[in-house]
Amino acid sequence: MPNNAGPYHVPTRRRPHLPKRQNPYHRSSALISSLRHEEALRLIRSSRAVLAQRIPAPRAGMLIRVAYAPSLAPEAPVHYFTGICIAAARRGLGSCVVLRNVVDGVAVERAFACYSPLVRDATVLAQRNVRKSKLYYLRRKPLRQSNVGKATQRPQ
Repeated sequence: MPNNAGPYHVPTRRRPHLPKRQNPYHRSSALISSLRHEEALRLIRSSRAVLAQRIPAPRAGMLIRVAYAPSLAPEAPVHYFTGICIAAARRGLGSCVVLRNVVDGVAVERAFACYSPLVRDATVLAQRNVRKSKLYYLRRKPLRQSNVGKATQRPQ
């Protein structure tokens, strides 16, 4: 009785290797990651990702001054924020740094996207040696440990 399940192969020959069927999401993940990498490089080359260009590897404990605009309008005023980096999230194009400082006796945390065109300038002022990669414990500490000086002052 013939076997209708597939072609007959002589037992002495090796069976052909058929590639495993994969979920389309798994097949395309390499393509998507390479596209994200190309987009990040394009943003850095076009000077739209200033934070990623000036500070390629932000770390917790860095004292960073960021100049940012509230909108993309060319005549928008530039605001400044200085703070200690309490977290650096590395998520490709969604990477961001969280800065913390004390303004008028109130603790303020601001998150700045590394690839945002709103960020006009970024400067590392100092580097503190810390043991942790996230400094969220500063939220429970007294405000004097988060205070690094004038947060919104324009640099001289």
